[in-house]
Amino acid sequence: MRAHAIATLFISLATSGVAAQTREMAQLAYERGPGAEECPDEGEVRDAVAARLGYDPFVSVAPTHVTATIQRAAGSLRATVRVEREAERRPPSPRVLTSRENDCAELASAMTLAISVAIDPLSFSRPAPPAEATAPAPAPAPARTPAPARAAATTPATTPSPSAPGAHARLGAALVGSLGAAPGPTLGAELLGGVRYEQLSIDLEARADLPRTSDETESGGRVRSSLLVATLAPCLHAGALAGCALGAVGIVLAEGTGVAVPRSDTGLYAAVGARAAIELPMSAELRVLASLEALLDLTPASLQLDGRDVWTTPRVAGAARAGLMWEPR
Repeated sequence: MRAHAIATLFISLATSGVAAQTREMAQLAYERGPGAEECPDEGEVRDAVAARLGYDPFVSVAPTHVTATIQRAAGSLRATVRVEREAERRPPSPRVLTSRENDCAELASAMTLAISVAIDPLSFSRPAPPAEATAPAPAPAPARTPAPARAAATTPATTPSPSAPGAHARLGAALVGSLGAAPGPTLGAELLGGVRYEQLSIDLEARADLPRTSDETESGGRVRSSLLVATLAPCLHAGALAGCALGAVGIVLAEGTGVAVPRSDTGLYAAVGARAAIELPMSAELRVLASLEALLDLTPASLQLDGRDVWTTPRVAGAARAGLMWEPR
């Protein structure tokens, strides 16, 4: 991940004036904020840094203080690393790493790399420590073997993460309120499925509206109609916001009631339009979605009763929806 290289370069420059010792020690304060409960805990972070350095650098009292947090902000995971040394009058600014793909493993790897370089900037250029230097007691030696630690330190950028960002499926369901698709406001339900790759997604949506009855005519008759429609929605995402183009095709079901000879009929429905949407993450895979859209009817029609127009579809209709989106990784 690009955050690895940026974190390594920036923190190395910030610590270039600190003399490297055989074993640099530090205090660690680590916290997972709301929305980051699935990210590695403090024990995992400590073990990851120890593996990169070839020894456990964390003690209760040390002149170097490392504070690290992972939390969710503005629809993405964010890691903040702050390093303070007692000998420095002005501590450097905290370093912020982000993952818009909500990948805890990859973000935690970049964070532990940044912490390791902050503690010991020369850890990657120094030869591997001898086996007896990593653990004075024989028992813990297998857990602190220098050779595996050196391999882990030198290959994080080339070993692909098992949860690396890529194309993934999207499944969702929503309630839809519409105006202009029937003689009055209607309520419907929608199921959708699609695929997302980075900031682009494309969904296929199936929607069914409840029947809506028109006002009674002078002769006492009414017209009832409902809509079945499929919509293709390619979208461009920017954080939690999205803009979509819409292409819809379906059928209008209509029937006359309260007349001597009831009659039912179907008509073609086709429309194009645009949508503004917001998707707020509840967890790494589940999101709440809401949207507003406008559709231009390409096949306007009139509902007739006893040879007279009862209701004519407007050229522009609107809809609002709210639901849940599941994006398994």
